[in-house]
Amino acid sequence: MGSDIFRAMVEDSSVGFYILDLQGRFVYLNEALADLFGYRASELRGKKVLQLLIHPEDRTRLAQEAKRLLRREVSFSLLYFRGLKRDESEIYCESLLWTVTEGENTFFVGNLLDVTERTVSQRKLSLIRELGRKAILLRDVRAVARALVKAVEEVMGVRSCGLWLVDGETLVRIAHIMDERGLRLPLHGEKGIIAAAVREKRSIYVPDTEREPRYLRGKFRSRSEFCVPLIVRDEVLGALNVEKEEVDGFSLADRELIEALATVAAIAIENAIQFERERKVLKQLKLINEVALKTAALKAPEALYREVVETIAQRFGYHSVSLFMVEGEEMVLRAIAGELADLVSPEYRQPIGLGILGHVIRTGRPYVAADVTRDPYYVQGYRTCVRTRSELCVPIKRGSHVVGALDIQSREPNTFTEADVETAEAIARWVSVAVENARLYSRLQQALEGAAATLAEVVEVRDPFTSRHQRRVAALATAISEEMRLPPDRIQAVRTAALLHDLGKIAVPAEVLNKPGKLSEPERALVREHPRAAYRILKEIPFPYPVAEIVFQHHERLDGSGYPKGLKGEKIMLEAKILAIADVVEAMLSHRPYRPPYPLEEVLGEIEKGKGSLYDPRAVEACLHLFREKGFNFPEPSSSQ
Repeated sequence: MGSDIFRAMVEDSSVGFYILDLQGRFVYLNEALADLFGYRASELRGKKVLQLLIHPEDRTRLAQEAKRLLRREVSFSLLYFRGLKRDESEIYCESLLWTVTEGENTFFVGNLLDVTERTVSQRKLSLIRELGRKAILLRDVRAVARALVKAVEEVMGVRSCGLWLVDGETLVRIAHIMDERGLRLPLHGEKGIIAAAVREKRSIYVPDTEREPRYLRGKFRSRSEFCVPLIVRDEVLGALNVEKEEVDGFSLADRELIEALATVAAIAIENAIQFERERKVLKQLKLINEVALKTAALKAPEALYREVVETIAQRFGYHSVSLFMVEGEEMVLRAIAGELADLVSPEYRQPIGLGILGHVIRTGRPYVAADVTRDPYYVQGYRTCVRTRSELCVPIKRGSHVVGALDIQSREPNTFTEADVETAEAIARWVSVAVENARLYSRLQQALEGAAATLAEVVEVRDPFTSRHQRRVAALATAISEEMRLPPDRIQAVRTAALLHDLGKIAVPAEVLNKPGKLSEPERALVREHPRAAYRILKEIPFPYPVAEIVFQHHERLDGSGYPKGLKGEKIMLEAKILAIADVVEAMLSHRPYRPPYPLEEVLGEIEKGKGSLYDPRAVEACLHLFREKGFNFPEPSSSQ
């Protein structure tokens, strides 16, 4: 009676039951087990289970477990394996297996459950956890988005999945399984499930798209759609949208998994966005600092303008960065960099009342055109084939007065953020300060050059035999500096020092300066003090370069034989070394009361002989090249000299 009840329970159970002989053949199985694999029980009796119903990769492992049971190493085994159905599809199985002995016969007895749904769910959750771990580490928003849609494809087996981000009043698709195009949708349109999910901050499931009036038909033929907003701290970043070809294609479990993925996506996207913001801010701070460092020493406004636009264009890759200055009723292009640099003519002019530039000049406020095709102020000023889609323009001010504008253009819409505006404004403020400094510097330089010229004339009045000597020395020293490709400020330092190098002779008695014969030793000692006397005068004048030191050293020589301090080698400034050669060459080529001028080749041979011992080799070579290869001539005196 008991065995009949047990058999009835087993036969009616939804759980699979089976008995195997030691060769692994079915001795008994209930219909529930046979049905699970797509068979009738009668078809499987006497068949070997390993060869027929077990995945080949799992057979060896299960055979080893059976041997352990027979050796009494374990009382029972809980087995997990992949089964093969009649149609060759796979299922995941869980089986409790033990042995029973009746008389001389031993059998394997077990039950079996289909755990496919549970296993798949666990695998999906594992994939989600792994995705979350990897996505959190990604720092690029689009890379995160691509990883997420790929994960949905793997977990759900869908053909259409896209990730969208909110961008102002639109939604931008930044990743999709099949289509990489960056599509845009209006956030507040009447139609669109994605926009509705974002606005309403809730998941929306559409079992049948043909019955949903808000559904927007796209390239993929969808019959069901599930859209989940990406929310972090109550802020909607975008949406994860999944579609299937069949009606009601997403079960409750599917939707829960997609929502779990969306939660991971929101956190990963938010982290990547924040990282990109911080990286961009850091990049912008570096740009501001770089612009300041590169332009701080520039004294010419044109060089400053050019350096500013080229630095911005190089660092951010914008297709046009330009700087305009206001002249009367026009805006004049002073510098341009980027793709348009070779397409726009220099001195391009635009009326002050035209375009975004004009609007910024008139209002004195920055302006961003997210999409110039929809902007009321935009006009295509440059006649080029390169198309602008977004534009940022900030004013350059002197006090409250607008004197120019910094204009940045991009080929992509919605390029510029608030951080970009702040960066551009900071650079514009720096440009304003630097231009004003350059203007003041120019005035100071003119004043100092005027003072230098006046002082030079004082020396010439007291020493008529060296009339024009300082100007001629200045011309040659400047030419040597340019031949050696010194920076502009050092060339100017050489020129100014050369104009004043004999200033100290005002402390030498006129009868000594104008003595026609050979000087006595005391007189020579008196003359040798003229660099020191000049230094005492010039050190009190606020030149922007070390004029006093250059003049003080211009009679020093590399071997220490010079005066007044007997400096050697690298202790002598390069500018002073250049001035020394120019002074010697001009003096030897000029007439003196006690001798006629030396021939040019004899003079050049003299400095060539002293190259490396008395004179700087590079400066000597530059001087020789000027006379022998370029035919240098001293400037003719003007009628006023």
